[in-house]
Amino acid sequence: MLTVITCDTYEPAVVDAAVERIFQQYGGISAFARADQRVCIKPNLLMPRKPEDATTTHPSVVAAVAKLFIAHGCTVEIADSCGGPYNAVTSKVLYKRTGMTQVAEETGAVIRYDSQSMAREIPLAAGGSRKFNIIQPIVDADVIINIAKLKTHGLGHYTGTVKNMFGVVAGLQKAKGHAAFKSRQEFFACLVDLYQVVTPQFNIIDGIVGMEGNGPSGGTPKAANVLLGGINGHTLDKLAVWLVQLDERKVYTIAEAHDRGLIQKSINDLGDDVFIVPQTTNIPLANLRTAFRPPSTDKGLSIALRALLPRRLRERLRDRSMRYPKVIDEKCTGCGNCIRICPENAILRIGDDTLGVPRVLREKCIRCLCCHEVCPPKAMELVR
Repeated sequence: MLTVITCDTYEPAVVDAAVERIFQQYGGISAFARADQRVCIKPNLLMPRKPEDATTTHPSVVAAVAKLFIAHGCTVEIADSCGGPYNAVTSKVLYKRTGMTQVAEETGAVIRYDSQSMAREIPLAAGGSRKFNIIQPIVDADVIINIAKLKTHGLGHYTGTVKNMFGVVAGLQKAKGHAAFKSRQEFFACLVDLYQVVTPQFNIIDGIVGMEGNGPSGGTPKAANVLLGGINGHTLDKLAVWLVQLDERKVYTIAEAHDRGLIQKSINDLGDDVFIVPQTTNIPLANLRTAFRPPSTDKGLSIALRALLPRRLRERLRDRSMRYPKVIDEKCTGCGNCIRICPENAILRIGDDTLGVPRVLREKCIRCLCCHEVCPPKAMELVR
């Protein structure tokens, strides 16, 4: 079962009511947690950006969820690890800039700054396993509520519930994951493996205002006027991609979920399992669709060629056609985020060690686009 709430504002009272309606469809808060349990809310806090930039989950949605579980008697924590280093200093900046500090102060939710993590072995469907350090609030939680942001994604075409759970991996170890799985299909298959082990009890997608174009941080805010909720994150992502008219065939997590039998084959298979609230309006689901501009990094193959080639071969060809990041000198502030996060050390300063403009070494670049994601002034363009 999935729930779609029509909502066109982040006004707290409106969002509170909308989020409560979502949980009511599943039996209320008591269906997910006991009063004595610890609940961790996992928003998308990719980087320290203001809520209106639409890069991160809006604080009104996080606050609405926190209030419900706190009123139920739960201890609620808010936690995420951004794209950069995971420590007390960066976390304080992240939570304050994204509005989470204020949410905690107003609701009684807890934010920890100890930056502890615990190694966890993740079995891989392709064989073997991969060890990731999982942030401590997730490890300690009895219940995980995943609140993703509806956005396009330069590497994965779309980012939602499944991709959002990659944020439970502590700090720069996320970049090492890109280095270990250099092809896009291998990397996103690993994200499905991670999601299957660290599985949220419930998923919400903040699509009141999402991001189109070169997301997840370099795109443009775009209103979709919806909040989505569901237990199965794969199915919820499939619905979200359909609603914003992106190409599901380019979303590797969904393709992998299809291969593993974790998701319905067609959006039509969802049928009566999708509830639109308020139901009294009788809004056809198709009327809620809003076209999001896809990322420029992934224009894809022609329809004719796509029909002829096996999926794995299509993906390899698309990997080879991926664009490279390049620094726009006049926009660059020299913060060094791109240098710190690059898993292959493929970005160096040219000139003075501290003031030189970063340059991407194409011969070493694996086009994971981590640098593009974490650039505050959007100074990374993507070129052939």
